[in-house]
Amino acid sequence: MSGGTSRETPLRAGILITGSEILGATITDANGPWLIRELNGRGVEVAAQLSVGDRQDEVVSALGHLAGLGCDLIVTSGGLGPTADDLTVAAVAEWAGRELYVDPALESHIRELVSRAGPSVNPVSEKARLAGARKQATVPAGATVLEPAGTAPGLVVAPTVEGAHPVVVVLPGPPTELEAVWERALDTEAVKALLSAAAPAYVARLRLFEVSESQIAEFLRGCENDGLLEGLEVVTCLRNGDLEVDIHAKRPGDTKVVEALADRVAGTYGRKLFSRNGNSILEVVSRKLTDHRLAVAESCTGGMLASRITDYPGASGHLLGGAVTYANEIKRDLIDVDEALISEYGAASPQVARAMCEGTLRRFRADLAVSTTGIAGPGGGTPQKPVGYVCICAMSASGLVVEREVVLGRERNEVRRRTVTLALHLLDELLDRLAGVPFDG
Repeated sequence: MSGGTSRETPLRAGILITGSEILGATITDANGPWLIRELNGRGVEVAAQLSVGDRQDEVVSALGHLAGLGCDLIVTSGGLGPTADDLTVAAVAEWAGRELYVDPALESHIRELVSRAGPSVNPVSEKARLAGARKQATVPAGATVLEPAGTAPGLVVAPTVEGAHPVVVVLPGPPTELEAVWERALDTEAVKALLSAAAPAYVARLRLFEVSESQIAEFLRGCENDGLLEGLEVVTCLRNGDLEVDIHAKRPGDTKVVEALADRVAGTYGRKLFSRNGNSILEVVSRKLTDHRLAVAESCTGGMLASRITDYPGASGHLLGGAVTYANEIKRDLIDVDEALISEYGAASPQVARAMCEGTLRRFRADLAVSTTGIAGPGGGTPQKPVGYVCICAMSASGLVVEREVVLGRERNEVRRRTVTLALHLLDELLDRLAGVPFDG
């Protein structure tokens, strides 16, 4: 395929995640979703994502399956380390019919990288280090080697005859390394030529708050009756209480039909639509926190809110700190919550949530505070305050308050995750009110 050649059918890709630790649920895969977003954003349709263990025959079989789906590109993740169970390179070579050889310059470079890293927690012999470097420098004939972000180089294996097999991009497993090496793959001749044929992607990534999947389903049925869904693919997903609605144009560059539906969503849901570009509530809030000094007080979320806020780069510019005030006496001693208030209303109450904010503003000398308290379960619920009952408060030093008393389900970790999401939305509302942004409730 020559660069710039147009296609009538979408460019298709397959993703192959390798690693027995993924299948054993030892770790959760983050690379697949990241690669899907990357590929979709470049106009590439992801046909399938597979996960296989660290067995060469299964990797070879999975590559064949993805090729059989008509994939033009296959991206693999993992299995590039120095140990015996890192078999992705050997599997790709077997599947593509390539001989393996040791690249002397690459071997020397990997040895240097390993030596720079210094001694490991579990020291290995020099013989083992050399063997590991040699293994990682063993590559398929004709492959383009990608500079490692750790010690594992990536690879691009392009067909020697056009159409003989998909272009294969082999990436390391650690997410930060994968993302860096992927950027290098994008600069290779084979990948650039392939992606030049991809249709320009146009997607509206809408993010809504306090809208259920059943509500959006009913809304979309009405849009279909009005002909607004023609030429569109709509994907919805509920994640931690926020509803994600991605609107894809089936025809390349057809922006008008996408924007027409996005405008209908905005007109129907108003402020409940908090993002039209895919930004999460954390991204939305973090960008509004410039020039503010925020502190948090947490009971039922146990530090999850502070942790979530610090997930966004630059959090040190606005987050002063927080207090995990799980026990009642800690609420009293650290952030000045009156014991009489707890006795009268209970620790999980709007009154205590507000008092937590007031004490946090004073103690941290902040101009914004957010508090969470509730009953995450599985025990501790009552008919009046069942498991999942939470109270959240966001407050400014000037006295503006946004607060909510809700029940968020019954599964402990779900309750805690959704509480954090709701707290961020209340903070968003507080910031908008402080900025004088019209608020329609």
